[in-house]
Amino acid sequence: MFTDTDHPDQAPPTVFIDHADEPPWFRLTNVDPAAQDPTTPAMVEADRIMQFILRYTPDRIGRTAADFPQP
Repeated sequence: MFTDTDHPDQAPPTVFIDHADEPPWFRLTNVDPAAQDPTTPAMVEADRIMQFILRYTPDRIGRTAADFPQP
């Protein structure tokens, strides 16, 4: 769940993170059907968090560091 600083009184956006069988090894789904665009702030932040976590702990989903090359 993420807080939108422009609309602090609205319900926070929620993004589900699912396992995927191909890179990037996860799939993001916003609970709000109108906010599926990967450039919405909650989707961008969820993607950034997952990239960070999986870069340093790929074994959490049965992968290796080679699946997440460093830029």
